[in-house]
Amino acid sequence: MSDGLRVGAHAFIIESNRAVREVMIKKVSGQLCLVAFGAGRGIQIGRNRLFLSKESAEAHLAQVRGRQDRAHYYERRFG
Repeated sequence: MSDGLRVGAHAFIIESNRAVREVMIKKVSGQLCLVAFGAGRGIQIGRNRLFLSKESAEAHLAQVRGRQDRAHYYERRFG
């Protein structure tokens, strides 16, 4: 895998569009990865939701928050 997402590597995910969490990749199957975090906890997530660095995850989160702020303009203005 040329993108650095391989078994045993550490990556970062964004939880609920608010927090960045470090995970460890346990299994890769096509476009899905099984990742573990905490004590015995894990989820299956698409490769496009994983980030190689905390900085890139935080930059993506800032973009998402900016789009959400613009999406609620009508409610702030006329609500």
